[in-house]
Amino acid sequence: MDITSSNTSKGNALNLLREYLRLSQDEVMAIGDNINDKDMLQNAGIGVAVANASEQLKQIASYITTSPVEDGGFAEAITKYLGEE
Repeated sequence: MDITSSNTSKGNALNLLREYLRLSQDEVMAIGDNINDKDMLQNAGIGVAVANASEQLKQIASYITTSPVEDGGFAEAITKYLGEE
């Protein structure tokens, strides 16, 4: 269970950080696994759900990657969108 203020969310935090860093929405990628990440993914240019994410999150994701740590899903998402350097 998550208990927060009604105006507190990961999406709001992402928007504040994005504005502080002067980034456009298209320059932001968010990765999540649960429904509490929904607004964060929706406020990012690229919303990534990991393989073990809730079905609701997978439905709104731009991309679904493998499991985050066990299968390198985080690295897979970064590599897909930023490429290897």
